[in-house]
Amino acid sequence: MHKPASKLVRALKSNSDELVQLTSDFRHQIPQYSIVSFFELKPMGIPNSLVSCPDINPDAALHFEG
Repeated sequence: MHKPASKLVRALKSNSDELVQLTSDFRHQIPQYSIVSFFELKPMGIPNSLVSCPDINPDAALHFEG
């Protein structure tokens, strides 16, 4: 198994300098995005596939404001 680079692991740690900088750089864009999260209750039987939901109703999803 491939081990991730230690520099990448450090950058992804909570409150790392890199993440703080990214948060600061993109904070003004937060209102433009919605985060939708879901998971399967039953396997689809299609391994390694990407599911796209272009007709999803964003008003029916839970919205979390940051």
